[in-house]
Amino acid sequence: MIYIIFILISINNLYKYNQIMQQQFYEIRRYLKIIKKQSCVYDFILLLLSIIVYIANSKILFYMFLLILLIYNFPRTNKSIIKLKITKRIVRMYLIQLIMIIMYSYLVNQMIFEFQSVLIGVYSFLFGYLYLVPFIIGNIVELIIREKYLLKAKRKLNKYNPRIIAVTGSFGKTSTKEYLLSVLSSTYRVIGTPKSYNTLLGITSFINNSLNDYYDYLILEVGVDKKNGMNKFLKLFTPDISVVTGLAPQHLSTFKTIENIANEKLKLANAAKDKAFINGDFELLKKENKKYYYCHSEDIKLIEKGFEYKNAKYLTNLFGSHLFINLAIVIEIAKYLKVNGNILKEEIKKITNAKHRFECFKNGNNMIIDDSYNSNLYSFSKALDSLSKIDKYKIIITPGLIELENKSYEYNAIVAKKCLEVCDKIYLVGNNIAFKEILKSTEKLETFSSFNDAYKNAILINVDKVILIENDLPDIFIE
Repeated sequence: MIYIIFILISINNLYKYNQIMQQQFYEIRRYLKIIKKQSCVYDFILLLLSIIVYIANSKILFYMFLLILLIYNFPRTNKSIIKLKITKRIVRMYLIQLIMIIMYSYLVNQMIFEFQSVLIGVYSFLFGYLYLVPFIIGNIVELIIREKYLLKAKRKLNKYNPRIIAVTGSFGKTSTKEYLLSVLSSTYRVIGTPKSYNTLLGITSFINNSLNDYYDYLILEVGVDKKNGMNKFLKLFTPDISVVTGLAPQHLSTFKTIENIANEKLKLANAAKDKAFINGDFELLKKENKKYYYCHSEDIKLIEKGFEYKNAKYLTNLFGSHLFINLAIVIEIAKYLKVNGNILKEEIKKITNAKHRFECFKNGNNMIIDDSYNSNLYSFSKALDSLSKIDKYKIIITPGLIELENKSYEYNAIVAKKCLEVCDKIYLVGNNIAFKEILKSTEKLETFSSFNDAYKNAILINVDKVILIENDLPDIFIE
Protein backbone atom coordinates (compact mmCIF):
# COMPACT_ATOMS: atom_id res chain seq x y z
CA MET A 1 0.00 0.00 0.00
CA ILE A 2 2.77 2.45 0.95
CA TYR A 3 4.49 1.86 -2.39
CA ILE A 4 1.28 2.69 -4.30
CA ILE A 5 0.77 5.86 -2.22
CA PHE A 6 4.26 7.11 -2.98
CA ILE A 7 4.02 6.39 -6.71
CA LEU A 8 0.64 8.15 -6.99
CA ILE A 9 1.92 11.16 -5.04
CA SER A 10 4.94 11.30 -7.35
CA ILE A 11 3.34 11.02 -10.81
CA ASN A 12 2.18 14.63 -11.22
CA ASN A 13 5.01 16.03 -9.12
CA LEU A 14 7.71 14.35 -11.22
CA TYR A 15 6.23 15.75 -14.43
CA LYS A 16 5.99 19.22 -12.90
CA TYR A 17 9.52 19.36 -11.49
CA ASN A 18 11.15 17.65 -14.47
CA GLN A 19 9.41 20.25 -16.64
CA ILE A 20 10.71 23.12 -14.50
CA MET A 21 14.23 21.68 -14.49
CA GLN A 22 14.18 21.21 -18.27
CA GLN A 23 12.95 24.77 -18.84
CA GLN A 24 15.74 25.99 -16.54
CA PHE A 25 18.36 24.16 -18.63
CA TYR A 26 18.99 21.59 -15.86
CA GLU A 27 20.64 24.19 -13.62
CA ILE A 28 19.96 23.70 -9.91
CA ARG A 29 20.35 27.36 -8.94
CA ARG A 30 17.78 28.49 -11.50
CA TYR A 31 15.46 25.60 -10.56
CA LEU A 32 15.56 26.55 -6.87
CA LYS A 33 14.80 30.17 -7.70
CA ILE A 34 11.59 29.05 -9.44
CA ILE A 35 10.29 26.58 -6.85
CA LYS A 36 10.88 29.01 -3.98
CA LYS A 37 8.22 31.17 -5.62
CA GLN A 38 5.81 28.24 -5.95
CA SER A 39 5.21 27.35 -2.30
CA CYS A 40 1.60 26.27 -1.91
CA VAL A 41 -0.60 26.76 1.18
CA TYR A 42 -2.26 23.38 0.49
CA ASP A 43 1.07 21.58 0.87
CA PHE A 44 1.57 23.26 4.23
CA ILE A 45 -1.96 22.27 5.36
CA LEU A 46 -1.28 18.65 4.38
CA LEU A 47 1.94 18.71 6.41
CA LEU A 48 0.01 19.99 9.46
CA LEU A 49 -2.61 17.26 8.94
CA SER A 50 0.13 14.61 8.94
CA ILE A 51 1.39 15.94 12.28
CA ILE A 52 -2.15 15.91 13.72
CA VAL A 53 -2.58 12.28 12.59
CA TYR A 54 0.74 11.41 14.25
CA ILE A 55 -0.33 13.02 17.54
CA ALA A 56 -3.79 11.37 17.44
CA ASN A 57 -2.22 7.97 16.63
CA SER A 58 -5.46 6.88 14.94
CA LYS A 59 -5.61 4.41 12.06
CA ILE A 60 -8.92 5.89 10.90
CA LEU A 61 -7.41 9.38 10.71
CA PHE A 62 -4.32 7.91 9.03
CA TYR A 63 -6.36 6.35 6.22
CA MET A 64 -8.47 9.52 5.89
CA PHE A 65 -5.24 11.50 5.56
CA LEU A 66 -4.01 9.13 2.84
CA LEU A 67 -7.31 9.53 0.98
CA ILE A 68 -7.04 13.35 1.12
CA LEU A 69 -3.43 13.13 -0.04
CA LEU A 70 -4.37 10.89 -2.98
CA ILE A 71 -7.22 13.19 -4.04
CA TYR A 72 -4.89 16.20 -3.90
CA ASN A 73 -2.21 14.38 -5.94
CA PHE A 74 -4.55 12.47 -8.26
CA PRO A 75 -3.07 12.39 -11.78
CA ARG A 76 -4.54 15.23 -13.84
CA THR A 77 -4.36 16.23 -17.49
CA ASN A 78 -1.40 18.57 -17.90
CA LYS A 79 -2.42 21.89 -19.49
CA SER A 80 1.07 23.32 -19.77
CA ILE A 81 1.88 25.70 -22.60
CA ILE A 82 5.30 24.18 -23.18
CA LYS A 83 5.16 20.43 -22.62
CA LEU A 84 7.91 18.35 -21.09
CA LYS A 85 10.09 17.03 -23.92
CA ILE A 86 10.65 13.31 -23.42
CA THR A 87 14.35 13.12 -24.26
CA LYS A 88 16.77 10.34 -23.43
CA ARG A 89 17.95 12.42 -20.49
CA ILE A 90 14.40 12.73 -19.14
CA VAL A 91 13.89 8.97 -19.50
CA ARG A 92 17.10 8.34 -17.54
CA MET A 93 15.96 10.83 -14.88
CA TYR A 94 12.60 9.07 -14.55
CA LEU A 95 14.31 5.70 -14.06
CA ILE A 96 16.59 7.04 -11.31
CA GLN A 97 13.64 8.83 -9.68
CA LEU A 98 11.57 5.63 -9.72
CA ILE A 99 14.37 3.74 -7.95
CA MET A 100 14.63 6.50 -5.31
CA ILE A 101 10.85 6.50 -4.77
CA ILE A 102 10.86 2.72 -4.19
CA MET A 103 13.78 3.04 -1.76
CA TYR A 104 12.09 5.86 0.19
CA SER A 105 8.82 3.89 0.22
CA TYR A 106 10.66 0.88 1.64
CA LEU A 107 12.25 2.94 4.44
CA VAL A 108 8.88 4.46 5.41
CA ASN A 109 7.27 1.02 5.30
CA GLN A 110 9.82 -0.21 7.86
CA MET A 111 9.00 2.59 10.29
CA ILE A 112 6.51 2.09 13.09
CA PHE A 113 2.97 3.09 12.20
CA GLU A 114 2.94 6.30 14.28
CA PHE A 115 5.73 7.90 12.19
CA GLN A 116 4.43 6.96 8.74
CA SER A 117 1.93 9.82 8.36
CA VAL A 118 4.57 12.44 9.23
CA LEU A 119 7.13 10.96 6.84
CA ILE A 120 4.56 10.84 4.02
CA GLY A 121 3.52 14.44 4.79
CA VAL A 122 7.15 15.61 4.79
CA TYR A 123 7.72 13.76 1.50
CA SER A 124 4.78 15.54 -0.14
CA PHE A 125 5.70 18.94 1.34
CA LEU A 126 9.40 18.79 0.41
CA PHE A 127 9.05 16.94 -2.87
CA GLY A 128 10.51 19.81 -4.91
CA TYR A 129 13.68 19.66 -2.81
CA LEU A 130 13.84 15.85 -2.39
CA TYR A 131 13.64 15.76 -6.21
CA LEU A 132 17.21 17.10 -6.26
CA VAL A 133 18.64 13.90 -4.74
CA PRO A 134 17.96 11.67 -7.80
CA PHE A 135 18.68 14.66 -10.06
CA ILE A 136 22.20 15.09 -8.65
CA ILE A 137 22.82 11.35 -8.99
CA GLY A 138 21.55 11.55 -12.56
CA ASN A 139 23.80 14.54 -13.23
CA ILE A 140 26.86 12.40 -12.62
CA VAL A 141 25.62 10.01 -15.30
CA GLU A 142 24.88 12.96 -17.63
CA LEU A 143 28.39 14.39 -17.20
CA ILE A 144 29.91 11.07 -18.24
CA ILE A 145 27.57 10.83 -21.24
CA ARG A 146 28.19 14.47 -22.20
CA GLU A 147 31.97 14.02 -22.21
CA LYS A 148 31.54 10.96 -24.39
CA TYR A 149 29.35 12.90 -26.85
CA LEU A 150 31.76 15.85 -26.88
CA LEU A 151 34.76 13.68 -27.64
CA LYS A 152 32.90 11.93 -30.44
CA ALA A 153 31.74 15.28 -31.91
CA LYS A 154 35.28 16.71 -31.79
CA ARG A 155 36.58 13.67 -33.65
CA LYS A 156 33.93 14.05 -36.36
CA LEU A 157 34.72 17.75 -36.79
CA ASN A 158 38.43 16.97 -37.10
CA LYS A 159 37.75 14.12 -39.51
CA TYR A 160 35.39 15.93 -41.93
CA ASN A 161 36.70 19.47 -41.30
CA PRO A 162 33.68 21.46 -42.58
CA ARG A 163 33.85 25.24 -42.61
CA ILE A 164 31.82 26.39 -39.61
CA ILE A 165 29.47 29.37 -39.49
CA ALA A 166 28.32 30.02 -35.91
CA VAL A 167 25.38 32.31 -35.16
CA THR A 168 24.65 33.91 -31.79
CA GLY A 169 22.74 36.94 -30.47
CA SER A 170 19.96 37.95 -28.11
CA PHE A 171 17.40 37.45 -30.88
CA GLY A 172 17.24 36.42 -34.54
CA LYS A 173 19.58 33.43 -34.21
CA THR A 174 17.22 30.80 -35.60
CA SER A 175 15.87 33.07 -38.35
CA THR A 176 19.35 34.08 -39.52
CA LYS A 177 20.54 30.47 -39.44
CA GLU A 178 17.55 29.39 -41.54
CA TYR A 179 18.12 32.22 -44.03
CA LEU A 180 21.80 31.22 -44.34
CA LEU A 181 20.86 27.59 -44.94
CA SER A 182 18.44 28.63 -47.67
CA VAL A 183 20.81 31.03 -49.45
CA LEU A 184 24.10 29.11 -49.19
CA SER A 185 22.56 25.78 -50.21
CA SER A 186 22.15 27.25 -53.69
CA THR A 187 25.94 27.18 -54.12
CA TYR A 188 27.40 24.93 -51.44
CA ARG A 189 26.61 21.67 -49.66
CA VAL A 190 25.32 23.00 -46.35
CA ILE A 191 23.91 21.51 -43.16
CA GLY A 192 22.73 23.28 -40.01
CA THR A 193 21.28 22.59 -36.60
CA PRO A 194 17.50 22.01 -36.76
CA LYS A 195 14.80 24.16 -35.14
CA SER A 196 16.22 26.02 -32.13
CA TYR A 197 18.90 23.48 -31.21
CA ASN A 198 21.45 25.83 -29.66
CA THR A 199 22.66 24.12 -26.47
CA LEU A 200 25.97 22.30 -26.26
CA LEU A 201 24.29 18.92 -25.92
CA GLY A 202 21.92 19.68 -28.81
CA ILE A 203 24.80 20.70 -31.08
CA THR A 204 26.98 17.70 -30.18
CA SER A 205 24.05 15.34 -30.72
CA PHE A 206 23.37 16.91 -34.13
CA ILE A 207 27.03 16.65 -35.19
CA ASN A 208 27.26 13.04 -34.06
CA ASN A 209 24.04 12.02 -35.81
CA SER A 210 24.07 14.13 -38.98
CA LEU A 211 27.52 15.38 -40.03
CA ASN A 212 29.40 13.49 -42.74
CA ASP A 213 32.00 14.18 -45.45
CA TYR A 214 29.37 15.38 -47.96
CA TYR A 215 29.01 18.88 -46.49
CA ASP A 216 31.16 21.93 -47.16
CA TYR A 217 29.59 24.15 -44.49
CA LEU A 218 28.20 23.49 -41.03
CA ILE A 219 25.94 26.23 -39.62
CA LEU A 220 25.51 26.20 -35.85
CA GLU A 221 23.13 28.23 -33.72
CA VAL A 222 24.72 29.07 -30.37
CA GLY A 223 22.67 30.09 -27.34
CA VAL A 224 24.22 31.36 -24.11
CA ASP A 225 22.32 32.62 -21.08
CA LYS A 226 25.04 33.37 -18.50
CA LYS A 227 28.57 34.72 -18.14
CA ASN A 228 31.25 32.38 -19.57
CA GLY A 229 28.52 30.32 -21.23
CA MET A 230 30.29 30.70 -24.60
CA ASN A 231 33.49 29.04 -23.36
CA LYS A 232 32.12 25.48 -23.51
CA PHE A 233 31.12 25.94 -27.19
CA LEU A 234 34.54 27.27 -28.15
CA LYS A 235 36.13 24.16 -26.62
CA LEU A 236 34.11 22.09 -29.10
CA PHE A 237 34.70 24.14 -32.28
CA THR A 238 36.39 27.23 -33.72
CA PRO A 239 34.15 29.06 -36.21
CA ASP A 240 35.45 30.18 -39.59
CA ILE A 241 32.70 32.80 -39.73
CA SER A 242 30.85 34.20 -36.73
CA VAL A 243 27.55 36.07 -36.68
CA VAL A 244 26.15 38.27 -33.90
CA THR A 245 22.54 39.12 -34.74
CA GLY A 246 21.84 41.73 -32.06
CA LEU A 247 21.78 42.65 -28.41
CA ALA A 248 18.96 42.98 -25.87
CA PRO A 249 18.56 42.97 -22.08
CA GLN A 250 17.68 39.31 -21.65
CA HIS A 251 18.55 36.65 -19.04
CA LEU A 252 19.59 39.45 -16.68
CA SER A 253 19.00 37.06 -13.75
CA THR A 254 22.20 35.31 -14.84
CA PHE A 255 24.04 37.92 -16.94
CA LYS A 256 23.32 40.80 -14.50
CA THR A 257 24.21 43.54 -17.03
CA ILE A 258 23.77 44.10 -20.77
CA GLU A 259 27.52 44.77 -20.98
CA ASN A 260 28.11 41.17 -19.87
CA ILE A 261 25.76 39.97 -22.61
CA ALA A 262 27.66 41.96 -25.24
CA ASN A 263 31.04 40.66 -24.06
CA GLU A 264 29.80 37.07 -24.12
CA LYS A 265 28.41 37.36 -27.66
CA LEU A 266 31.62 38.98 -28.89
CA LYS A 267 33.64 36.00 -27.66
CA LEU A 268 32.24 34.11 -30.64
CA ALA A 269 33.11 37.00 -32.95
CA ASN A 270 36.68 37.14 -31.59
CA ALA A 271 37.10 33.40 -32.14
CA ALA A 272 36.33 33.59 -35.90
CA LYS A 273 39.20 32.47 -38.09
CA ASP A 274 38.11 34.60 -41.05
CA LYS A 275 35.34 37.11 -40.48
CA ALA A 276 32.63 38.16 -38.00
CA PHE A 277 29.40 39.72 -39.28
CA ILE A 278 27.65 41.83 -36.64
CA ASN A 279 24.47 43.86 -36.35
CA GLY A 280 25.92 47.36 -36.13
CA ASP A 281 22.82 48.97 -34.65
CA PHE A 282 24.12 48.33 -31.13
CA GLU A 283 26.89 50.50 -29.68
CA LEU A 284 28.03 47.85 -27.19
CA LEU A 285 28.84 45.51 -30.09
CA LYS A 286 31.05 48.07 -31.83
CA LYS A 287 34.72 47.30 -31.26
CA GLU A 288 37.92 47.91 -33.19
CA ASN A 289 38.68 44.61 -34.89
CA LYS A 290 39.78 44.00 -38.49
CA LYS A 291 37.72 40.80 -38.59
CA TYR A 292 34.47 42.60 -37.75
CA TYR A 293 32.04 43.62 -40.49
CA TYR A 294 29.03 45.66 -39.37
CA CYS A 295 25.60 45.73 -41.01
CA HIS A 296 23.28 48.66 -40.29
CA SER A 297 19.51 49.14 -40.55
CA GLU A 298 20.11 52.63 -41.93
CA ASP A 299 21.43 51.01 -45.12
CA ILE A 300 18.04 49.33 -45.66
CA LYS A 301 15.37 51.21 -47.57
CA LEU A 302 11.86 49.74 -47.82
CA ILE A 303 10.37 49.36 -51.29
CA GLU A 304 7.20 47.67 -52.53
CA LYS A 305 7.40 43.91 -51.86
CA GLY A 306 10.96 44.11 -50.55
CA PHE A 307 13.85 46.38 -49.70
CA GLU A 308 16.88 48.08 -51.13
CA TYR A 309 20.24 47.41 -49.54
CA LYS A 310 23.40 49.20 -50.65
CA ASN A 311 21.93 50.15 -54.05
CA ALA A 312 20.70 46.62 -54.80
CA LYS A 313 16.99 45.73 -54.77
CA TYR A 314 15.75 42.51 -53.14
CA LEU A 315 12.20 41.17 -53.34
CA THR A 316 11.11 39.02 -50.41
CA ASN A 317 8.12 37.22 -48.92
CA LEU A 318 9.51 37.80 -45.45
CA PHE A 319 6.88 39.46 -43.24
CA GLY A 320 8.05 42.12 -40.79
CA SER A 321 10.44 44.83 -41.96
CA HIS A 322 12.35 44.71 -38.65
CA LEU A 323 13.65 41.30 -39.76
CA PHE A 324 15.38 42.69 -42.86
CA ILE A 325 18.58 43.41 -40.90
CA ASN A 326 19.01 39.64 -40.58
CA LEU A 327 18.72 39.36 -44.36
CA ALA A 328 21.34 42.11 -44.74
CA ILE A 329 23.77 40.05 -42.65
CA VAL A 330 23.01 36.99 -44.78
CA ILE A 331 23.56 39.01 -47.97
CA GLU A 332 26.99 40.17 -46.76
CA ILE A 333 28.01 36.61 -45.85
CA ALA A 334 26.81 35.35 -49.24
CA LYS A 335 28.85 38.04 -51.01
CA TYR A 336 31.88 37.18 -48.90
CA LEU A 337 31.51 33.52 -49.93
CA LYS A 338 31.11 34.56 -53.57
CA VAL A 339 27.52 33.47 -54.13
CA ASN A 340 26.37 34.73 -57.53
CA GLY A 341 24.38 37.98 -57.22
CA ASN A 342 21.43 36.85 -59.33
CA ILE A 343 21.23 33.53 -57.49
CA LEU A 344 21.36 35.41 -54.20
CA LYS A 345 18.37 37.56 -55.19
CA GLU A 346 16.37 34.51 -56.26
CA GLU A 347 17.09 32.77 -52.95
CA ILE A 348 16.10 35.87 -50.96
CA LYS A 349 12.74 35.73 -52.76
CA LYS A 350 12.12 32.22 -51.46
CA ILE A 351 12.73 33.03 -47.78
CA THR A 352 9.71 33.03 -45.46
CA ASN A 353 9.36 33.60 -41.74
CA ALA A 354 10.74 30.92 -39.43
CA LYS A 355 8.21 29.21 -37.18
CA HIS A 356 7.07 31.43 -34.27
CA ARG A 357 9.22 34.35 -35.57
CA PHE A 358 6.66 36.91 -36.77
CA GLU A 359 5.05 34.06 -38.69
CA CYS A 360 1.86 35.24 -40.38
CA PHE A 361 -1.15 33.07 -41.24
CA LYS A 362 -4.92 33.28 -41.63
CA ASN A 363 -7.63 31.98 -39.30
CA GLY A 364 -10.84 32.62 -41.18
CA ASN A 365 -10.90 36.39 -41.74
CA ASN A 366 -8.41 36.94 -38.94
CA MET A 367 -4.74 37.70 -39.49
CA ILE A 368 -2.54 35.96 -36.90
CA ILE A 369 1.09 36.95 -36.28
CA ASP A 370 2.89 34.31 -34.24
CA ASP A 371 5.92 35.98 -32.67
CA SER A 372 5.80 33.76 -29.62
CA TYR A 373 9.39 32.60 -29.41
CA ASN A 374 11.71 34.16 -26.85
CA SER A 375 10.85 37.85 -26.90
CA ASN A 376 12.91 40.68 -25.42
CA LEU A 377 12.69 44.46 -25.12
CA TYR A 378 14.19 45.12 -28.57
CA SER A 379 12.27 42.49 -30.57
CA PHE A 380 9.02 43.23 -28.69
CA SER A 381 9.29 46.93 -29.60
CA LYS A 382 10.17 46.16 -33.23
CA ALA A 383 7.23 43.74 -33.50
CA LEU A 384 4.91 46.52 -32.32
CA ASP A 385 6.44 48.88 -34.89
CA SER A 386 5.59 46.41 -37.65
CA LEU A 387 2.12 45.81 -36.18
CA SER A 388 1.41 49.57 -36.19
CA LYS A 389 1.73 49.61 -40.00
CA ILE A 390 -1.15 47.14 -40.49
CA ASP A 391 -4.52 48.79 -41.10
CA LYS A 392 -6.70 46.49 -39.00
CA TYR A 393 -8.11 46.25 -35.47
CA LYS A 394 -5.05 45.26 -33.42
CA ILE A 395 -4.99 42.76 -30.53
CA ILE A 396 -1.85 41.66 -28.70
CA ILE A 397 -1.68 38.54 -26.51
CA THR A 398 1.35 38.58 -24.22
CA PRO A 399 2.58 37.78 -20.72
CA GLY A 400 5.23 40.51 -21.01
CA LEU A 401 8.97 40.06 -20.55
CA ILE A 402 10.88 37.82 -18.12
CA GLU A 403 14.30 37.25 -16.52
CA LEU A 404 15.05 40.94 -16.22
CA GLU A 405 15.81 41.06 -12.47
CA ASN A 406 15.72 44.67 -11.17
CA LYS A 407 14.96 45.93 -14.70
CA SER A 408 11.74 43.92 -14.96
CA TYR A 409 9.32 46.70 -14.06
CA GLU A 410 11.17 49.33 -16.10
CA TYR A 411 11.32 47.31 -19.33
CA ASN A 412 7.81 45.88 -19.01
CA ALA A 413 6.53 49.42 -18.46
CA ILE A 414 8.18 50.49 -21.73
CA VAL A 415 6.48 47.78 -23.81
CA ALA A 416 3.19 48.19 -21.93
CA LYS A 417 3.07 51.90 -22.88
CA LYS A 418 3.91 51.04 -26.47
CA CYS A 419 1.16 48.40 -26.54
CA LEU A 420 -1.24 51.11 -25.38
CA GLU A 421 -0.18 53.34 -28.29
CA VAL A 422 -0.39 50.67 -30.98
CA CYS A 423 -3.07 48.17 -29.95
CA ASP A 424 -6.85 48.34 -29.67
CA LYS A 425 -6.91 45.45 -27.17
CA ILE A 426 -4.18 44.17 -24.84
CA TYR A 427 -4.69 40.63 -23.56
CA LEU A 428 -2.30 40.01 -20.67
CA VAL A 429 -1.62 36.37 -19.80
CA GLY A 430 -0.59 35.97 -16.18
CA ASN A 431 0.31 38.46 -13.49
CA ASN A 432 2.71 41.01 -14.97
CA ILE A 433 2.72 43.78 -12.35
CA ALA A 434 4.07 46.51 -14.64
CA PHE A 435 1.42 45.87 -17.30
CA LYS A 436 -1.36 45.88 -14.70
CA GLU A 437 -0.22 49.10 -13.06
CA ILE A 438 0.61 51.04 -16.23
CA LEU A 439 -2.60 49.99 -18.00
CA LYS A 440 -5.01 49.84 -15.03
CA SER A 441 -6.97 52.91 -16.14
CA THR A 442 -7.55 51.78 -19.73
CA GLU A 443 -10.38 49.61 -21.01
CA LYS A 444 -7.97 48.14 -23.54
CA LEU A 445 -6.46 45.77 -20.94
CA GLU A 446 -7.95 42.37 -20.15
CA THR A 447 -6.19 39.66 -18.13
CA PHE A 448 -6.33 35.89 -18.58
CA SER A 449 -4.93 32.94 -16.68
CA SER A 450 -3.92 31.06 -19.84
CA PHE A 451 -2.95 31.74 -23.44
CA ASN A 452 -5.77 29.52 -24.73
CA ASP A 453 -8.43 31.57 -22.93
CA ALA A 454 -6.97 34.82 -24.30
CA TYR A 455 -6.77 33.45 -27.84
CA LYS A 456 -10.36 32.13 -27.83
CA ASN A 457 -11.61 35.50 -26.59
CA ALA A 458 -9.62 37.40 -29.24
CA ILE A 459 -10.97 35.22 -32.06
CA LEU A 460 -14.56 35.90 -30.98
CA ILE A 461 -14.27 39.68 -31.45
CA ASN A 462 -16.27 40.28 -34.61
CA VAL A 463 -14.11 42.81 -36.51
CA ASP A 464 -11.51 42.70 -39.26
CA LYS A 465 -8.48 42.18 -37.00
CA VAL A 466 -4.86 41.18 -36.60
CA ILE A 467 -3.75 39.24 -33.51
CA LEU A 468 -0.11 39.45 -32.45
CA ILE A 469 1.06 36.66 -30.13
CA GLU A 470 4.16 38.05 -28.43
CA ASN A 471 6.27 35.91 -26.11
CA ASP A 472 4.26 32.79 -25.27
CA LEU A 473 6.11 31.89 -22.06
CA PRO A 474 6.52 28.67 -20.10
CA ASP A 475 3.95 28.22 -17.32
CA ILE A 476 6.56 28.78 -14.59
CA PHE A 477 6.72 32.45 -15.57
CA ILE A 478 2.96 32.88 -15.98
CA GLU A 479 1.77 31.46 -12.66
